[in-house]
Order: sequence, then C-alpha cells, then structure tokens
Amino acid sequence: MQRVLLVESPIDAMSLAVLDRAQRGPEGVSIYLSTDGSGGVPSAELKIVLRSGGFVAAAFDVDRAGEVMAWRVAQQVPGIERLTPNQGKDWNEVLVNPEGSGNRWQQSCPELDQLWRWHGTATALGRPEGQG
Repeated sequence: MQRVLLVESPIDAMSLAVLDRAQRGPEGVSIYLSTDGSGGVPSAELKIVLRSGGFVAAAFDVDRAGEVMAWRVAQQVPGIERLTPNQGKDWNEVLVNPEGSGNRWQQSCPELDQLWRWHGTATALGRPEGQG
C-alpha cells in the first residue's frame, strides 16, 4: 500500500518518518512530503494514489494555519484524511519531547472528526459545499 503524509516543514517530515516507523507495516511505500509551509501539493498525483487504494493524509501542525492548510488541501484532493499529533503542536515537538507512549498520532481531533466525515460524504456524493 502506498502512503503519502503531507507536513508543513522538512523537519516535520523527518520527525514523522521516525515516529511512523512503529505504525507502518512492512509492506508498501511511505512518502513524507513537506509543503514548506505553503500548502502547495501535487493534487493530480495524490488523487492517483487514492484511486489506487493508497492513503493520503494532511498531517499539518495543530494550529490555525495547519487546519487552514488541511481544509484547502481537502478541497483539492477529495478523500484525504487528517492526522494530528496527540501531544504538542507538530511532529518535531513530539519527537523531541516524548512524554506519552504508544500511538503518537490520531486521525484528526474529536471535535473535527464529524466535519471531516461530512466533507468526505459530500465529496463522494458530488455535492460541493454551499449547494443544498
């Protein structure tokens, strides 16, 4: 299985790769792609990954800028997931300050899960936002 995890900075890409080592299986390819804070992504290629059964996640920082980037990318790449560290603001902070144990990430945060599910359903139904 192919996996692409989008992060904001190169240091977060390297940190997430280290943290993710325990989470990923032995098969498949994982790519850690930094947007360098701009949020620009290769949308066409990411859609191909999703269509072929792969996994694409917006693993941006847990702050306003990270959420804005995640929603912007979700509009460009329907079917993308949201991953956030379950402690700290970003992946490097988790790596440098390993206070918790076990799972180092969560799929979105509980408050946003419903919105991400809604977005996925609306996209699957071909109903863009703002249409009744």
